[in-house]
Amino acid sequence: MIRLAVFATHPIQYFVPLWRELSRRPGLEVTVFYFSDHSVRGGLDRGFQMKLAWDVPLLTGYRHVFISRNADLSKPGSVDLPDARRILIEGNFNAVLLLGYTHAFEREVARASRSLDIKIVLRGDFSSHLRTAWWKLPLKRIYLKWFYELVDVFGYAGESGRRHLAENGVSESRMVYIPWAVDTTLFEAQKRRFSRSRARRRLGYREKDVVALFCGKLDHVKQPLLFLDALARLPEVKGLIVGSGPLMATCAQRVSTGLGDRVLLRGFVNQSELGLHYRASDFLVLPSISETWGLVVNEAMQFGLPAIVSDGVGCRLDLVKPGRTGYVFPVGNADALVKAIGLLVRDRPGMRQMGRAAASWIRPFTVSATADGLVKALDMALSRSPDARD
Repeated sequence: MIRLAVFATHPIQYFVPLWRELSRRPGLEVTVFYFSDHSVRGGLDRGFQMKLAWDVPLLTGYRHVFISRNADLSKPGSVDLPDARRILIEGNFNAVLLLGYTHAFEREVARASRSLDIKIVLRGDFSSHLRTAWWKLPLKRIYLKWFYELVDVFGYAGESGRRHLAENGVSESRMVYIPWAVDTTLFEAQKRRFSRSRARRRLGYREKDVVALFCGKLDHVKQPLLFLDALARLPEVKGLIVGSGPLMATCAQRVSTGLGDRVLLRGFVNQSELGLHYRASDFLVLPSISETWGLVVNEAMQFGLPAIVSDGVGCRLDLVKPGRTGYVFPVGNADALVKAIGLLVRDRPGMRQMGRAAASWIRPFTVSATADGLVKALDMALSRSPDARD
């Protein structure tokens, strides 16, 4: 029997389906430890700059324990667990899953697990393309070398993550592929619930309209203003923006002064209504400066949308095949973004074919496949001798 302790900051809509799936697996007992219930009871979300609570169940179908409910997640060093050793002993755990390495509790759990010979799997947001200030690089390398030596097995989601681990001295024998997945069951239900024609009527689009979707926080990293700049040069394209954030007012002003009724600003949309907006759209644009992965691409492709992403988006190497499932353009390059959108818009049959190819490509990226990868990582970790870490 594998008794697995998972340590996560708070209930997250992308992870909860995985905890449920793992809890159904024979030979596996899962307990998820949380430090905040902010996403469940609602409150101010700093990223979206509004009060929100997710409208899908986040605490059912698996065992969970709140170590605390009010941890300040904006200060990773303050989210600690000084009695990690006691929790691991009392739970009689023989494996631990960590989702990162920046919080104090992750360091404390890793040290305690190592001292108790409890196996550690780290499934982090690894990425080789993220920029680090030059003066931080030496300290980061030293820290990662120390932390990674505590880990038995690493789960990586794609090519960028694999490269990061290799660049930091992790051997292939300690890596397992664990794909990123969204709640595919939820979105399949929404595909049945929302037809394209119904979604378009509800949002005020005609069948002949070409609709480009931006879905994410409205902040500098996600680059919604670059999206609007591109649309201003493409009068034949309509825009749909789903999300909120610090640039909401700026986006609204840009739309009102230059784009008029060609762009619909929907604000924050909760999980139960996302499918409506994917159904009404023709393709996704994700122009972010930096994304370790970009799960919105998984969602869009499940709805049969091609994706245009910047080369700062981690999943581009795994999901966005230029000319087949979407296009990739250089970060911040409005001309290249306009060109990529134009390629889709001027070949509508080709755009629809790319959408079908995107839906086919994303099909294996399921919660079940993610659970399979994690179980494989756990089995590998438990079979390793205590001195096998390199």
